[in-house]
Amino acid sequence: MLRRPYPIKLPILYDLVIEYAKGNIRNIEDVKKISGTRSDVKARKQLSMVRWFLSVFGQFSGSYTEFLKTLRKYFDEKYKLTLIIEKMSEKKLPVNYISVMHVAKELGVKIERRMARLLLALGEEIGILFTLRITAYTPTEKDRLFNFIKNKGEVRFSILSKRFPNAKNLVLSLWKQNLVSIEHLDPIRDILSEINDFERIPYEILARIEDAFIIKEFFSVWDDPTTGVKYMSLSIPRTIRVRIKW
Repeated sequence: MLRRPYPIKLPILYDLVIEYAKGNIRNIEDVKKISGTRSDVKARKQLSMVRWFLSVFGQFSGSYTEFLKTLRKYFDEKYKLTLIIEKMSEKKLPVNYISVMHVAKELGVKIERRMARLLLALGEEIGILFTLRITAYTPTEKDRLFNFIKNKGEVRFSILSKRFPNAKNLVLSLWKQNLVSIEHLDPIRDILSEINDFERIPYEILARIEDAFIIKEFFSVWDDPTTGVKYMSLSIPRTIRVRIKW
């Protein structure tokens, strides 16, 4: 049985649940015909969702309105869906799964990334979430990058580096201000808090970094050709995620 539900368009899920109850779904081809998808993979996920719904709620033959009420009640009781949306609205948080996870944590609900995305989709389809575009004044490149991350919630550094020429320095500046989180690097934030030039980090700091993965992935050692003094440079791998902090 599917332990956690997948994001799926609710009208499609409703149609599949009703047809399943009628005995009209016997295989993946039946699912594809009803949902309109051509993908076997997607159809299998949709069928898994139908089975999840039936395992939780049993046979269902009500109206679409009753279907939405049933889902909302379940996700309100188990994940505090409505309360999460209300708190996000009160705090004027961007609509992304990071905001959902942040508010859920404040409310004592532990959810992972996929569930956060599902709750957003449910909020929109049930009708309790409406997304507004708001104005943000961004006079500097740093402001633009910060609001880009804020809007997305979490972004791979490869995307930031394509969009912002000075992405590394800007991200590190925001990171030092504790405005963003850099995947894997946060545990040594205090160690690097006084560093102003991340291309010329005193080599002695290496001894204070205990995580071999961080050293290998983020740092390179070089010698000053004039003085012979060793320094380190910090780089951010392309696959590393940069996340907004609330």
